[in-house]
Amino acid sequence: MQQIQELMPVAGIQIIGPLPGDLQDTIVFSAAIMASARDTEASRALVNFLRTPEAAAVIKAKGMEPATP
Repeated sequence: MQQIQELMPVAGIQIIGPLPGDLQDTIVFSAAIMASARDTEASRALVNFLRTPEAAAVIKAKGMEPATP
């Protein structure tokens, strides 16, 4: 067993699916803008992009689940 997003690019294997929900251990990735950030506008643009449907499509394609507001 391994994280699906790490297995997807491996050639020659077959992924049969995720574990049942009660056996899943969800890992949550977060984004934040630090108070000492040099370019807060660029940071804000990245965080905002990660919330878009376009980013969600890529996140799903890589075997992860995008956040829901």
